[in-house]
Amino acid sequence: MPATGSGSVPRRRTLLVGIALVAITLGVYGRVVGLRYVGIDDAAYVTQNPRVQEGLTSEGLRWAFTTTHQANWHPLTWLSHMLDVELFGPGPAGPHAVNAILHALTALLLFLWLDRTTREAWPSALVAALFALHPLQVESVAWIAERKDVLSALFWMLTMWAWLGYIRRPAVARYVLVVVLFGAGLMAKPMLVTLPFVLLVLDYWPLGRWPRTPGSGVAPRRLVLEKVPLFSLSIASSVATFLAQRAGGAMVDLASLPIPARVANALVGYTVYLGKTLWPIDLAVLYPHPTTFPGWRIAVAGLMLGAISIGAWRWRLRRPWLAVGWCWFLGTLVPVIGLVQVGVQSVADRYTYLPGIGLFIIAAWGFAEVTATWGLSARAKAWAAVALLAALSAATWVQLGHWRDAESLFSHAVRVTRDNHVAHYNLGLTLARQGKMDDAIDHFSEAARIHPGYAEAHHNLGTALMRQGRLETAAHHLGEARRLSPEVPMVHLNHAHVLQEMGRTSDAADAYRDALRLRPEWPGALDSLARILATASDERLHDPAEAVRLAESAARLTSSNPRPEVLDTLAIAYASDGRLSDAVRASERAAGLARAAGRADLAARIEERTRLYRSGRSIESGR
Repeated sequence: MPATGSGSVPRRRTLLVGIALVAITLGVYGRVVGLRYVGIDDAAYVTQNPRVQEGLTSEGLRWAFTTTHQANWHPLTWLSHMLDVELFGPGPAGPHAVNAILHALTALLLFLWLDRTTREAWPSALVAALFALHPLQVESVAWIAERKDVLSALFWMLTMWAWLGYIRRPAVARYVLVVVLFGAGLMAKPMLVTLPFVLLVLDYWPLGRWPRTPGSGVAPRRLVLEKVPLFSLSIASSVATFLAQRAGGAMVDLASLPIPARVANALVGYTVYLGKTLWPIDLAVLYPHPTTFPGWRIAVAGLMLGAISIGAWRWRLRRPWLAVGWCWFLGTLVPVIGLVQVGVQSVADRYTYLPGIGLFIIAAWGFAEVTATWGLSARAKAWAAVALLAALSAATWVQLGHWRDAESLFSHAVRVTRDNHVAHYNLGLTLARQGKMDDAIDHFSEAARIHPGYAEAHHNLGTALMRQGRLETAAHHLGEARRLSPEVPMVHLNHAHVLQEMGRTSDAADAYRDALRLRPEWPGALDSLARILATASDERLHDPAEAVRLAESAARLTSSNPRPEVLDTLAIAYASDGRLSDAVRASERAAGLARAAGRADLAARIEERTRLYRSGRSIESGR
């Protein structure tokens, strides 16, 4: 670490600043250790992912590098989750602590890199502190499923350090290290595709490699060519990500969200990120996409971005940090600004995790220039910076509290956003799991009201209403879900159940058939349809032979774990088809299983039917 230059500090002071930065960051983020899983994506990434729950295994290693689960290819992220389970078990405390440590290390590396390259320690420290303590960073650190953010950011900083080593002492081995670290970062999260562009921008400032006068610096052509291998990795990662997200159904098509709407959201999105960086209030886990914006808002956003861009260009010689910070912010947001729309969000706090560094660079060096112009003393500057960081730390501490659990997280999102159907829906799911069915129904209803085409909301609302015996309303919402999501078998099955409860057996049979068309070997649907066909009083629906075929399939599929209800249906089907001796055998076995399971009432009902079969009669329908 250099100890010379007007803006540098001695090595020991740099070390002390670094230690203080890490200590404060871990002190603020120490709260994450007490947070729980929040439900959204955590199940797919950790808690219900069998590969991850096995810990580090050879099969898990192979899976991590070949899967596009969750519509992404990020093997290092999967391996980090597996290592968490290996080291800490399945609980959330260990992964949360790792996220906080990765975040603190990234902040430390950012400070040291800026200090080394600019020789201005205090602005460098302020940038790193803003990165470490700003409330917008909470989502990336507190959400275990967003491990990819903090892990990829660490590799981003390591790549910047490797690049610094290469340009100061060029060697093949040093360049290979840059490529390896960058490739590792892409394997943690593909958002790092913009890093080569940022390295090109950093060549201008603080590295000073761009020519300022004839014969100075490095030729621009060479600056670009030396990064061609890195740009090639970015292109390969972008293609792989595009294919994985399209195959996983995560990508929104142009018919659902046309280009003009995407451009409008991108323009407005940049200003939203600027606003939330300057005044970080009402932060939420999800901001729904409005699809349309008032014309004035789009115009204002465009004018604002244009004005700042023009100013950054005009002042690039006197204030290079302004141009670099602005290009960093604009460029690194491109993959997630919504031109290629993935998911339902308009913007997301986590998307600012690395892009925000550009704004923090502008803020730190701008603060140094303004306070110097005002003639403030070093003590006044320090107190102003401390006050700002204290306020941000307090806001971050409060924001961390909203990530305590799923109910707290989505309740907060509902409070601070408008017409957030996804937040209402997820809050409904959380409350339903807790048995708070009335409250869950309220939120499912609100989600369906805000977004009438939201099939999941109708489905879960209908299912909750069915559990409460409100069959007519349940049938309506399940029917809507079935219309909106005709390729989801569970929707057909639940609609069939409520129709059957209402006595609409013919409609129920059609719904069961739709479920089986999508999932032919589904014991529950096979069993239910078999019972309808065997017991129907309507001759057009009564089909004993088909009932036997379906019931035998259900019994075969559950043979490793026999269920008395399935064998009871098989007996009813046999009796309906006139095969009374087969009915007796199946019924006796069903009764025995029910008795063994301690289900005396079910066993008694089955035994009553067994006596009917022995007497030569069919079933209780009178056939």
